Amino acid sequence: MGVELVLNGHMHIPVTIRSAQGIVLAQAGTSMSTRLRHGHNNAYNLIAVTPDEIRVRIMEHDPQQDKFLPRGEHVFPREKRD
Repeated sequence: MGVELVLNGHMHIPVTIRSAQGIVLAQAGTSMSTRLRHGHNNAYNLIAVTPDEIRVRIMEHDPQQDKFLPRGEHVFPREKRD
């Protein structure tokens, strides 16, 4: 079995893409830091992996409601393995 998903952070900007090699790269924002970047609020990734797909939901803090709300979702089909 090969690598299908890489989790990373540090840049404080949420980004989720599939690389040219087919690996899903899920970079979380920052859930608690006050050092926010480029207008992004605090955020984290909620990830679900099933036999058919990898689903990455971005949960972003809404200061007016003082809670994390879904901001976007990326769904990547998984390759069938023998």
